Amino acid sequence: MVVYLISHLYFRVNIDQKEVPKAQLIGFILLTNPWDRTFYTYMYNDQIMTLYILFCMYFTLANKPMLATFFFTLGLSVKAGVLLLLPAFLGQMQYNYGTVNLIKSIALILAFQVLVAAPFIAPLGETSVADYLVKSKLTGAGRNGFAGALPHWDYLAAHVELTVFWSWVDPGCYFDKECFADRVKMCIVLLNVYHFFIRKWCTI
Repeated sequence: MVVYLISHLYFRVNIDQKEVPKAQLIGFILLTNPWDRTFYTYMYNDQIMTLYILFCMYFTLANKPMLATFFFTLGLSVKAGVLLLLPAFLGQMQYNYGTVNLIKSIALILAFQVLVAAPFIAPLGETSVADYLVKSKLTGAGRNGFAGALPHWDYLAAHVELTVFWSWVDPGCYFDKECFADRVKMCIVLLNVYHFFIRKWCTI
């Protein structure tokens, strides 16, 4: 439903009214795709995080930046991997809504994360922000063999046979950190820098 609302809003605002059936077609494709629903049954909390990010996208298109920020930080509270979207999200916030809303957005994200993390980190809890970042794999530190985990789980989230987007990558490269994981992270950063600071000139 949220994907349909996003596509409907996009085609209505950015093209013209006669293109709205394209959004309806996207909705019907999703409803009639049994393999998509089967895939989600094997996931743990990714569906919840995806729902929050979809709401974030919808409210961004609907010109409601603070609601978009709220759902972004909700998604971040579920999975740390949402941090990979942070450069793009803040870049479009600056470009579309200006510096004041950018500052408000950063403040809301930080305040909400502190609020939900406070009961679990020292001195109230038994863990720390550093532990959370390490286990999220964002720093590259990974699990360090915890529970007998293989080294590649320090920087991968899915086996090559289960990945949705990277099944075309050679398995030898997929499990090699320098060949695959490091290059993907670098491309994410460079793509965001190019799009917002070179192509869109979001600081002007």
